[in-house]
Amino acid sequence: MKKNIIFLSFALFLIIACTKSQKFQNAEQNRMTSTALENFKDISAKTEQKMAYSLLTIEERIILAEEHIDFCISYFNLNNNQIYILQQIKMKLELMINSSDPETNVNVIWMEDQITNNFSTMDQEELALIFSSMVCSEEDVDGWLAPSPTGGGGAGVDCNCSVSSNYCTGISGGGGAWIPCKTKTNCKDSSWGCGSLLLYACKGICSIFG
Repeated sequence: MKKNIIFLSFALFLIIACTKSQKFQNAEQNRMTSTALENFKDISAKTEQKMAYSLLTIEERIILAEEHIDFCISYFNLNNNQIYILQQIKMKLELMINSSDPETNVNVIWMEDQITNNFSTMDQEELALIFSSMVCSEEDVDGWLAPSPTGGGGAGVDCNCSVSSNYCTGISGGGGAWIPCKTKTNCKDSSWGCGSLLLYACKGICSIFG
């Protein structure tokens, strides 16, 4: 009898300890999420969003991407299959964001196939907002600008798109043909910040000309 009481007391202690630990972890996760979002908004107010995103840690990028996907699921008019795909992408975020070469990463390739097969008829700007931005609120959506088309780019201009994962809309409200992303050797490129989930190198310019 005494042993049973001791065993039950110990089991109760473990349950309470685990519960407190889980609450602490949840609180810590919420704190990290809040900090990451605040950091991102503070930075993006001063620089382009892709630059702000690149300055965050891997952990912060994952948290932001999770928040972004949750917002998109609640904000956009998606069908059940599209919601399921976004939930699957959310589960694979760490594998994709940690990838040193997204263009050959099997999870990124899978995501691009899902976008092509299940989101291709969506309004262009909505598609770009979901897959090539990190908007997390209606205010972010209102302030977001798609990569704008240029006359071909020039020396010193920042590259603003990826040929491999193009989201050059340049059309208010979408509904037209995608504007080509043209590879340029004279724009300032970067190894991040373009394409789906901002995973791709920016090596081109959204251009309506050659």
